[in-house]
Amino acid sequence: MRVLIGASVTVVSLLIGVSLAGASSPWLPEKGHTDLSVGVIYEEFDQFWRGGQRRAFPPGKFKQVSTVVSVEHGLFEDISLDLTVGYVRAYGDPRTNDGLMVLAIT
Repeated sequence: MRVLIGASVTVVSLLIGVSLAGASSPWLPEKGHTDLSVGVIYEEFDQFWRGGQRRAFPPGKFKQVSTVVSVEHGLFEDISLDLTVGYVRAYGDPRTNDGLMVLAIT
């Protein structure tokens, strides 16, 4: 049983990890080569924290799917172009919410 705080920590960790891996990785693809990586996280919750109290979601379970795609292309021996796009979709009766999680071009 997970809580909504766990989802927030996961998303923040994912964002930090993606930004650190993409922006400061010492390993670059070779000139003319392209690397592609995809990450998907599926989470399901039936409780959340509000202030100091744990509460149940009224209609049942809350689900969240986070997807991150990263493309890195070697332009020269010491220079690469990185594009990272993340999308998140959170849904639970009766509401659904989705949108861009991260967009980074480095």
